[in-house]
Amino acid sequence: MYYMLECYGSPFEDATDLGEVPELPQVESWMAGRMITDPIPEPVRIPLDAENPGALLEMFKSDVLVMTDRLVAALEEAGVDNLQTYAAELVDPATNRVIGGYRLVNVVGVVSCAEIGARAEEGALARLDFDGAPIDARRARGFLMFRLAESLSAVVVRQEVRDHLVAKGFDMLTFVPPEEWIG
Repeated sequence: MYYMLECYGSPFEDATDLGEVPELPQVESWMAGRMITDPIPEPVRIPLDAENPGALLEMFKSDVLVMTDRLVAALEEAGVDNLQTYAAELVDPATNRVIGGYRLVNVVGVVSCAEIGARAEEGALARLDFDGAPIDARRARGFLMFRLAESLSAVVVRQEVRDHLVAKGFDMLTFVPPEEWIG
C-alpha cells in the first residue's frame, strides 16, 4: 500500500508557506527526480511567505521540498535511501530571524505506476491533473519513497514508511490514500 505524503499542519493553527525560493543554477528542477551532481552552496536560505505568517511545518512542499532535520532522519531510519539533502535556513522576512533545522530535499527517483491512461513523457517535467491516482504496487517495485511520473508534484511513500513516521509522532504529516489524492 502506498500514500501521497503531504503536510497540512495542525487543523487548529494556520501554517506559513515558503516565499520565493532562490534559483540555483545547478538544479534544473527540484521535482525532476534526478540526481544533482553539482555542488550546492549551503545553507540555502529560503524566505517564508511574508503575506502568510503562521506556524512552521515539518515539511513544505511547493516547487521544492523542505523538511525538518528530524523528518529526514526518520525517513532514513525507515530505510529511505534515495534522498539528497542540503542544509537550509528559513528566513522570516518581517524580522530577518533565521530558522535552522531544515533540509532542502531532492527525492531521487521517478516511478510510473499510477493507474491512469496517460503517461509522463520521458525527460519532460510533465504534470497531469487528475482526481485520484491509484498506485499499481507491482509497477512501484517496492520503492519506499519516490516521485510519481504521472504528476511530479506527488511524493509517494510505502506503508512501512508511513507507519514508521506515525510511530515517531509526526502528527503534522498527512498520508493521503492515492485514490483520494487530487493532483
